Amino acid sequence: MSVFFCLHPSTMAAVEPSEDSEAVSASPPAIPVPVPVPAPAAPAPIPMVEPPAREPGPVVSKRHAWILAVAQSVAALGRVVSDFIDVTATRILPTYGGVMGALRRYGRDEAVPGFQAAWDELYALPDGRAVIAVCLAAATRGVLLGRLHFTRAAADPDVEAQLQVYFKDTVTLPTLLAAARYYRAHVAPPVIAEVLPPEWPSLDGLQVYRRGVLEDGTPPQKWHLAVAPAMTVLQRIVGRLVNVRAALLLPIHDVIGMVMQDAGWDDRVPRFEAEWEELRSTPNGRAVIAVCATAGDAGVALGWYGMPQMAASVPDLVGTLNKDFAAGGGALLPRTRCGRSGRRGCAGGGGGCCGRRCRSCRIVI
Repeated sequence: MSVFFCLHPSTMAAVEPSEDSEAVSASPPAIPVPVPVPAPAAPAPIPMVEPPAREPGPVVSKRHAWILAVAQSVAALGRVVSDFIDVTATRILPTYGGVMGALRRYGRDEAVPGFQAAWDELYALPDGRAVIAVCLAAATRGVLLGRLHFTRAAADPDVEAQLQVYFKDTVTLPTLLAAARYYRAHVAPPVIAEVLPPEWPSLDGLQVYRRGVLEDGTPPQKWHLAVAPAMTVLQRIVGRLVNVRAALLLPIHDVIGMVMQDAGWDDRVPRFEAEWEELRSTPNGRAVIAVCATAGDAGVALGWYGMPQMAASVPDLVGTLNKDFAAGGGALLPRTRCGRSGRRGCAGGGGGCCGRRCRSCRIVI
């Protein structure tokens, strides 16, 4: 039996998943194919068609193929809606009815006319209607706007090439490629032709010190000490928002944001983003991020291995790091200082780190 959906706003509000529906199902949902409709006639019904029954490839699951299929459309509609409400901090289905309901639910009634105009503009474009159609399919599986997982998947420069492989010879493919065209034209980040040199030397050499684990499960001391100050900084930032010991949080921006969203802590995401932007606004803050990324690549999460205690256990942290890593030309040496807000130094005097006895200081790299 054929199932039909209409893209008209009055009918799209009815296509809402249940509260307990999963964001992504193991069985990919159908992807609607829009039928070109000459304005201003009412849109024709959109038939639901099945994606390929075969696995997309030897190492690609249907789930992954489906995520790629809907990611760009969900990201595109999320960009439209973000002008009227923060989609990362709310839970909004990617449908006309889902957005309208959310605007009223979150007290944004004044934004309704603006969103209506933006929706009409999106719907007026053939590629825009493809975006709407794919978002409708995503909504049937509970996908929400503003989820970082889908935003990052959409930004993959090879999405279209992969879709042409996974959905080859299907009636679904033209819809997906049309939505991809809209995404590339209106949403995708600009391509940077000039490749700037890295701000900090590579930390790849630090992995040499990661080899081997002590009997108690802790990493080797040199590696532990090298990453502890940076991990302490990020742990204190994130620890103000979530219990880092209760969640598996790799010290990477996208992972932290995704975990917050998956746990339903959407209202904490804007504060985390603000803290992260403040951190990355300075060279030393970006050094913190780089060192944390190295620790994350090694599979170390926030809250593990007593990083604050390790960072405070060495009275002369800077001197110790210089001694341990100066042989690498300083490439592995983060700049470290300890201080209190509004003061040049702490109780240790001389602007240096006072070590383990100072409980009011915060480490900054």
